[in-house]
Amino acid sequence: MAYTKPNTFADGTTLLAAEVQGNVDALRVYLHNNVVQADLLASKWVDTRHVQPPSFDALTGLQHGVTGYQGGQWSGALVNLQFVTSYLNGAGRNSSLGEWSRLPNTSFELDLRRNATVLLHWSVEMEGGPDDIAQVSGRTPAIADRYAFVAPYIGTLDAAGRNPLDAQEVKNNADGFRSAAPYGPDRPYTVANGYGRRTGVLAAERNAGTKTPVGLCFWSQVDRSAVLNWSVSLEVWYL
Repeated sequence: MAYTKPNTFADGTTLLAAEVQGNVDALRVYLHNNVVQADLLASKWVDTRHVQPPSFDALTGLQHGVTGYQGGQWSGALVNLQFVTSYLNGAGRNSSLGEWSRLPNTSFELDLRRNATVLLHWSVEMEGGPDDIAQVSGRTPAIADRYAFVAPYIGTLDAAGRNPLDAQEVKNNADGFRSAAPYGPDRPYTVANGYGRRTGVLAAERNAGTKTPVGLCFWSQVDRSAVLNWSVSLEVWYL
């Protein structure tokens, strides 16, 4: 049925805020739930050119409409491994800068058209190590003290994880591999501290006209860690 405002106003009468808000609320319900085909005919005030569909990127799972972005990515029902390693950053790299690296397939680039609030929900499930390579003074910590860190970021990676509340760690499976049958990790990951599941939320405000990268990044002291499952979900609304 067509939109019918619940309150009408005659010339010269005093407007009441509650009645005006009632009309606005009724219009909101109509636009979101009750628009019917008859209301969109050419003879009506709404034409095809007035309806702007959102753009959708099937590869990243990201939808951009007139009010903002929404969407996300995840590893799926089955295990879809990503990997992090100290050979790309962290203790295994000959650098004092402490660079963070993007976690593959977890990033988006937002082309913001208006000032916006960005809300990032994320989770990771990781197995760290076993890393039983001998300690190197000044380069790598003791085997039992190695960690792989994952942190969310909005914007650049420069500030990611600098606050200890931002980055979430998974400890190295310090027991290493068995050298005889049965081969494999010497102890289960859940016992030897090599397993971890982390979740979090990060919010930020960004200005219009900027292309803003958003996603997960890592910094590692462990030579190899498997990211078993992960998810990133975005809510972005224009101010």
